[in-house]
Amino acid sequence: MEISYSKLEEGFTAAPHIHTQSKTVVIILSGGMTFSLDGELVEVDQGEYVVFEKGVVEAVVSVKPNTENLTIHAPSIVGGDKQDA
Repeated sequence: MEISYSKLEEGFTAAPHIHTQSKTVVIILSGGMTFSLDGELVEVDQGEYVVFEKGVVEAVVSVKPNTENLTIHAPSIVGGDKQDA
């Protein structure tokens, strides 16, 4: 398992991508984020979390000011398993 902390500023985005071998969990500690999951918009705010199964096309569409989050990838893949979608 790999756990990372991020502090993101408003305006941050991430292009569509896929994790082929790992599940992803994002826990919002403060602020909020909007994701696109297989084309469906999902808003996640402080105190909430979202789970992406492996193979889901995911993207970060928008981030609220001063967003902090934990991202968990399970299992941890040496070198990562992120691929462009």
